Amino acid sequence: MQNNEEKIEVKKILLPLKFSQAGSRAFLMALNMAKCCMAQLDIFSVLKPDPGLNLPEKERYKNEIETEFDRFKETHSHLLSSFKSYQFAWRIGDPATEILKYTEGESVDLIILGVHYRNDKPCYNRLGEVAQRVFQLAPCAVMLVPSGLQREKTSSENAKHLRKRIWEGNEP
Repeated sequence: MQNNEEKIEVKKILLPLKFSQAGSRAFLMALNMAKCCMAQLDIFSVLKPDPGLNLPEKERYKNEIETEFDRFKETHSHLLSSFKSYQFAWRIGDPATEILKYTEGESVDLIILGVHYRNDKPCYNRLGEVAQRVFQLAPCAVMLVPSGLQREKTSSENAKHLRKRIWEGNEP
């Protein structure tokens, strides 16, 4: 029997980031995947412009994003120092549209998106608007990485609430 399966290679990974704490796990996953696949890692951010953006405001946006990239590099220098195949890129525009344009223009093989938990469950219908559009329209594979932040907070709050109700003699 002949195997006609096509070999899938991951040469370029895109990590869209908003530089929030929720993206930390997605970054770790993307970095590990890039190392395992010996792939280029593109860390990408999109700034949503104010209507009527003029040239001085574009310069301000450029300075803001460069500051964020510098802060990110400094914070994660211990992880990035052993991995040299990465770059930072950014655009101004609609986040989902710019992510999709970048994906096609740069021949991205895999997008790794950090997603938030809502109601203690990660699931497709609870993704944000940008993640939904990217997931539905991407021309390549998309990996969703739950942040874990909301789940821990919610579980902790639920446990505290349950202990209080039990202590007071009320049924949960």
